[in-house]
Amino acid sequence: LNVGSYLLPYASPVANFNFTGLALAGDVTVATTGNFEISKDNITFATSLTYVLGQATSMTDSTVYVRSTATTVGANTGSITITSVDATDVTVAVNSTITGQYIPMTFEEIKESTTPEVLVNLGTKVVIDGTTNCLNFYFHTTNAPRYSYYLLNQEGEGIFIFRNPVLPYYDFNGGDSLRIYGTVAYFGGNAQVVPDSIEYLGAATVEVQPISVSTALTEANEGNYIILEDVSFVTPTANWPTNGNVSVTKDGVVYV
Repeated sequence: LNVGSYLLPYASPVANFNFTGLALAGDVTVATTGNFEISKDNITFATSLTYVLGQATSMTDSTVYVRSTATTVGANTGSITITSVDATDVTVAVNSTITGQYIPMTFEEIKESTTPEVLVNLGTKVVIDGTTNCLNFYFHTTNAPRYSYYLLNQEGEGIFIFRNPVLPYYDFNGGDSLRIYGTVAYFGGNAQVVPDSIEYLGAATVEVQPISVSTALTEANEGNYIILEDVSFVTPTANWPTNGNVSVTKDGVVYV
């Protein structure tokens, strides 16, 4: 019986099988070996269960639910043995696989690169906490709204959270505290995390303050929540341009 594969810290998938006993003389005991638990109702799990025979002499299609309790990456094997008085024991081999785990990582570690386009941790499964900021609208092909946005840490450093079309929609709200489980990715000069799941932690407990920038912007500023003070438009404008970019200058330094 293959229970399935999963990543830590997520819970194991649940598999099940049925057993039948005829001309029984007593209750049926089902017990596990290895890192597995079993259940009659897929709610309460244990390592050993008793299926009461009562006044009957047979037990038809009794269901056993199985899940893994392993906490180490790799293959996990065990067995489930079904016994009853004067009956021949039956053993079911069972296995599961933990394919990896989400690694707690700082925003700086996620954005670390050997060159501007080669992230050290590209493809790594990570977990990060932060506060939502700076929404970027995107509409999926089915016209269901999908938002990408920046997540900020307490120091005002940000990481881009890119849309995942198969993930249930997150209703963006600036200032939400979130825990993101996802994969480190890279696109168009931008380090990002594509979420596998989003956990709402509550309203922001720390008000993130912008970082004051007085020099030309570089890759080190990527994703940061910044403030530019006393700047002038390079080209005077009355309206925000359709492409979302404007150039401003201060003390001879141009910012885009």
